[in-house]
Amino acid sequence: MMNSSVDVMPKSWWSIEKFGNLRLKEPIDLSHRSGKKLAFVCGCGKEIIAVVRDVTESKKTSCGKCNQMPPFWWNNQKFGKLVIKTSSPIYRDSFSEETWTCECGQTTTARVRDVTSGGIKSCGNCDKVPLAWWDKKKRSKVQFTKIKKEIHDLVKSLGFDIKMDHKICDFNYDMVVSGSKTIIDCFNLKHDKKKINEKKRIAELFGYKYINIEETSWKKNREKISNSIYRELEINENISHSHKTKNEIISKIEELDLIIDESIPKGLKTKLNSRRNKLLNDLQYSYEDVVSAAISSHHVMCETKNMKPNDAFGNDPFVYYALGLVGEAGELTGALLRAIRNKGDFEAKKTAVESELADCMIYAIVLAYSVGIDLVKIVNDKARIVESRAKSGYYGAPQ
Repeated sequence: MMNSSVDVMPKSWWSIEKFGNLRLKEPIDLSHRSGKKLAFVCGCGKEIIAVVRDVTESKKTSCGKCNQMPPFWWNNQKFGKLVIKTSSPIYRDSFSEETWTCECGQTTTARVRDVTSGGIKSCGNCDKVPLAWWDKKKRSKVQFTKIKKEIHDLVKSLGFDIKMDHKICDFNYDMVVSGSKTIIDCFNLKHDKKKINEKKRIAELFGYKYINIEETSWKKNREKISNSIYRELEINENISHSHKTKNEIISKIEELDLIIDESIPKGLKTKLNSRRNKLLNDLQYSYEDVVSAAISSHHVMCETKNMKPNDAFGNDPFVYYALGLVGEAGELTGALLRAIRNKGDFEAKKTAVESELADCMIYAIVLAYSVGIDLVKIVNDKARIVESRAKSGYYGAPQ
């Protein structure tokens, strides 16, 4: 039988040994496997009574109240935009749900540990316009329906700036999204379809993407329309910060010329002529083709990052852009695979390819440009080889 005295540790050992945050309050010669209940002092200063072996075997490593903070502490703390008023002690890592007040004036309910750890920093509704604001608007000349408020809040929550009551050429539009040059109009079945089409035409002539939302459709398919709005805004935000190709601008100018020649009011003709002059100015800085567009966007990126065109963010351009190309090709394949798996039709597969094809092209173009390869030349040379092979029967006889 083993002598239990071998487990006895001297007083000097207990006086320096620490178990997690706990130390024995009054060190004595004692077995570290003892079942005695003794007083331990926690690193936070609190004392607890615990079984010795529970402490030495790390079953208990603290008093359990280290993170419990008094009311006065909580009432003077701010976590992001949130504060709490309490009359009871609360643990910093508590799972309990408490009511927090945001600096915007609204309240929210959240778990204490989610707030103290920085996972939640606000009520999440700071950008939403309070109902009092809408009620005030309802008393003015402009009537804001429930659908307009919901769409306004949706767009704000997506991180876009939005302006209400936009006017172009005597047409009033419900809201314009500043960052993406997009106009959103809400209508019901009583609205004149001809007028809606005219508003759409004028908005597009002035460079805006026009989205009109019918109230009944919004109520039935809110989630689907919300996703569609987000995609349109995201795409149009990218377009609004880049130049269009010459052909796109020339097409818009020709369309304007046809309208200006029509019998339209003098004031409207003046505004359309102003728009035409702006397009003529844009024509000077427009892209000739997709290669120029990609290279131009690459130069903008280089200026933003303060790097040379062939720096590749400090990497070998061959490796960086080639891997980027492969990655985008993989994303294209993945998008197409999902469309096929979901039994998507032609349009679904087309949308899948469209979502990634441009990225593949840009990486290929920038790769060639950054390492000094004339992409236009090698594509033309390859095209001639393909034509020559096709005519010589290299690819076999016609089917």
